[in-house]
Amino acid sequence: MDEKKSKLVYIKWLPVCILLLAFIAVIVWTAWHDAQQGAEWGYELNVIQSIIENLPAYQDEIKSWGYQVSALTPEENPEDEALQYYYRNYYQPLLVLTDADGGKYCFCYGFDGYTSIVSYTAMAERTSGEYEEALKTVRLELAKRNRNQAPFEETLNEVGVSEYYDILVEINIKTFLVDEGKTIWGKSGFWCTNYCSNNFVDCMRFGLGEVDAEGNSRDADCHIKQEYSAEQLLAFYQQGLDLQNRLIELYQRLSPE
Repeated sequence: MDEKKSKLVYIKWLPVCILLLAFIAVIVWTAWHDAQQGAEWGYELNVIQSIIENLPAYQDEIKSWGYQVSALTPEENPEDEALQYYYRNYYQPLLVLTDADGGKYCFCYGFDGYTSIVSYTAMAERTSGEYEEALKTVRLELAKRNRNQAPFEETLNEVGVSEYYDILVEINIKTFLVDEGKTIWGKSGFWCTNYCSNNFVDCMRFGLGEVDAEGNSRDADCHIKQEYSAEQLLAFYQQGLDLQNRLIELYQRLSPE
């Protein structure tokens, strides 16, 4: 092969080689990034589980933050209805920090979610048009969809893809007539959808074979926002992240390692 033909072959295959090297570089970087991310998530899991295993060493300081602290083990079926989500989904051992209002911040693989049950009286309209006093009980469940990783400080996924909607929010409402002790079914119900943790505004449901998922998501969002604003839901989430970081700092300070 003469020199001219050699140059032509070289020029022909050069772009292919560059693309191949770029492809290999992307694979190597992705593997490294995933390994780094996995190590970070694994670290947060280990920290929380270590705190649970040695709870007496940490509970006094956690109480000084203004929270009651407890742990839920796989053997326990909690009486607290707000914790049934974690028991039913085999989501234990679980570290639970309860605030002054009874809201519970739950930690297993880092911060996992916030749950609460609140009751208040309200005036309910009857079919006759008259109003009657009713007791309304609202159970809120805010939990990350991916249990096997720590929560995001900020979701970087694109709008519209499933991973963008990283938090499941459920709300269960029961309304009883105080005088009659009967449930008002028209003002009771269960609704759920998935939100982006960046704002708790963008939402979408994903269900196998679900009809009108977008419409159902809007309906669920409407009912949820009648009880909790996007700002309130975001505050619960950010408080959970803050507590996760404080728990890690506490572990690093008190750990004998």
